[in-house]
Amino acid sequence: MLQQIQQISVTLTGDGSSTSFTWFDSSIPTNVSIQITPVPLSSLVTDGIGNITITTSSPIPNATMETFIINLFYSSNRSFNPLPVALGGMPLPVQTVPGFTVATTGTVSVSNFPATQPISATSLPLPTSAATDASLTNGNQKTQVTNFPASQPISGTISTTQGTTPWTTQDAADGTSGAASPLKILQVGGSDGANLYPCAATLKGIQGIRAIAVQELKDSGRTYLSLTADTITAPTTEALSIFTYNKGGTSTTGQTEYTVTSGKIFRLQSITAEMQSGSGSQTFKIRLRSAATVAAASPIIWMGTAMGANGVTIPLSANFPDGIEIAAGQQIGVSLLSTNASNSVTYCLNGFEY
Repeated sequence: MLQQIQQISVTLTGDGSSTSFTWFDSSIPTNVSIQITPVPLSSLVTDGIGNITITTSSPIPNATMETFIINLFYSSNRSFNPLPVALGGMPLPVQTVPGFTVATTGTVSVSNFPATQPISATSLPLPTSAATDASLTNGNQKTQVTNFPASQPISGTISTTQGTTPWTTQDAADGTSGAASPLKILQVGGSDGANLYPCAATLKGIQGIRAIAVQELKDSGRTYLSLTADTITAPTTEALSIFTYNKGGTSTTGQTEYTVTSGKIFRLQSITAEMQSGSGSQTFKIRLRSAATVAAASPIIWMGTAMGANGVTIPLSANFPDGIEIAAGQQIGVSLLSTNASNSVTYCLNGFEY
């Protein structure tokens, strides 16, 4: 017996759980078979009264569309409708049952669709530097003027008081000898505590009416310092002697070294010493030493030697007009050496810290 075969396309949209979908075909095919399937099927059947059921082996993933090509078989003199229809006989371009939809393809024309559409959003992305209400009132607004004059008139009072910005100055050598001083020239001056005054250049033999007091750093903040020893025995093995130091009027006894005050410099100005032999002709040596930790073998700053007969006092002295400077934290000491333990020594070192 001859049969008519009609192929239809059925598209199903999965929900991730359902595997079976049934629809009604009013043409009531006598049999069905699958022509093309994108996924494995468990079955494809019709009940002979128009209901067709397709069952997949596993659920179609959620929102995934799969299209099946199905063969519908008809006996002689049977009409058919290639589209699924509802029980009332109306075509169903898209039919939805739990888990699946059947869709047709094509376009839809809407003749009265508005030219503009309203939108609703709490915020929209804006390009960088886009104008907003906040950016229009934050004080950063600028207006470009292309024909602004290069120079502008100034009215009112202009102050010539020097501010925090440095002034442009001019060296005195730029002026002409005997002529008026150039503007804004660098000039030596000073204050009397209330007002500033310049110290003008004067001709030879003419006394200026003002002068600037000056003081060298070494003469500022002085504290005198003296190291003294009075008639002490000179040892036959060189050793540091015991002395008393007087610093700014405060004496400290029983010392063998003095440490220069932190942040200060000790400037030695003079040394005087006397040696007296206690037995015959004797030799006497005195040495001034300095080091971070001074000892009888530390580096020598100054030294003196004397020789005298019994009972004779031999003087030694040295002056340092420019001073001998010893840095802060360094120690100074005086070592003595004599050829006889009966020899006596007296010495005094004078200087100041600044």
